[in-house]
Amino acid sequence: MVNRQSIVIVGASLAGIRCAEALRLNGFAGSIALIGAEPHAPYDRPPLSKQILRHERVPAEIALLGAADLSRLDLRMCLGTEATALDLNRQIVTTTSGEFGFDALVIATGAVPRRLQMRHPADGVFYLRTLDDAIALGARIVPEAKVVVIGGGFIGGEVASSARARGARVTMLEASAGPLAPILGSDIAGVCSELYRRHGIDLRCSVMATGFLGEAEVSGVVLSDGQTVDADVVAVGVGAKPATDWLGSSGLSLADGVVCDSICQAVGTDSVYAAGDVARWEHPAFGSIRIEHWTNAVEQASAVADSILAPEQAQPYAPLPYFWSDQFDTKIQFAGVKSPAARFELVDGSIESGAFAGVYRVGNQVTGCVGFNRPRIVTSFRRQMLESFRDAAPAA
Repeated sequence: MVNRQSIVIVGASLAGIRCAEALRLNGFAGSIALIGAEPHAPYDRPPLSKQILRHERVPAEIALLGAADLSRLDLRMCLGTEATALDLNRQIVTTTSGEFGFDALVIATGAVPRRLQMRHPADGVFYLRTLDDAIALGARIVPEAKVVVIGGGFIGGEVASSARARGARVTMLEASAGPLAPILGSDIAGVCSELYRRHGIDLRCSVMATGFLGEAEVSGVVLSDGQTVDADVVAVGVGAKPATDWLGSSGLSLADGVVCDSICQAVGTDSVYAAGDVARWEHPAFGSIRIEHWTNAVEQASAVADSILAPEQAQPYAPLPYFWSDQFDTKIQFAGVKSPAARFELVDGSIESGAFAGVYRVGNQVTGCVGFNRPRIVTSFRRQMLESFRDAAPAA
């Protein structure tokens, strides 16, 4: 074990708190400071677009750890504190609450929503990322409210599903040919389109939002085809970018994330690591990669703890990407990767029934698996792919 006495974790996120847990579990007895920009103790984000919006759970129920468990970790908790700069030479993080010195630093600041580059009314347009965002948006999603969701990705689909469950009238705008088309291809986009329309969503594809109506409060959205859609509230989900603005003058290599080597150590340093949505690292099979999913945040946090405490023994971090999304009565799961060259092949169930599993192949190699209400099938293919991808990169 290397001689580290003080570890600073910037980001009271899933990756941040799991890294702190792993450090303690592995015997680290020194100081750990956990710095979080939000005032809340670490909480689980997936429920924000689902149970929190639907008023099925209260904030206390999505805490990642209870007060007693947090206390046992013996952390210096600095919540409501924003990191503003990093001095690599002095090994100091500057924050809105002062300076924090470190022997090792973990950057776990996650990602922030991409914003539409247009004028926003003062009220009624929401970007869902934090608990406070979800509470404020959820208060506006009421029966018969006219909700416009901009973006047909996973967050957009979950928000639309939750809004319909609350009795709102929902219009979804998607710039591509169908929901999830850029991620999972046209076959799955068609399935999602049918799913959304079957549940009463006014889905409009190959169209973009070009402006908002309303000054003090949003009243509608202007579309690229010249039409307008009435809106009492707008939820925007057009992707996210890693939260690295505070690192701009640090000297760290930044390229759509903190650039790391195969053990998640920031390149050019021997004391800085990154985990979760903010990390871009060298995957042995996939090359330079960044993953914005819950499972990766948990697994990468543990890998970073190992790298910090025993870098000479650290193994390359080589997960198989995996994510899921709960929408209406459907659990959508995906494991692996889908390259542009991959072809889709149905392996179980039927697309017409809405319950099926399929794989993506490049040549004869399975590189990904998608399932709609088929968890066992996805789990089986996930296990097979993980075994084959550990030691060899997938076909190009």
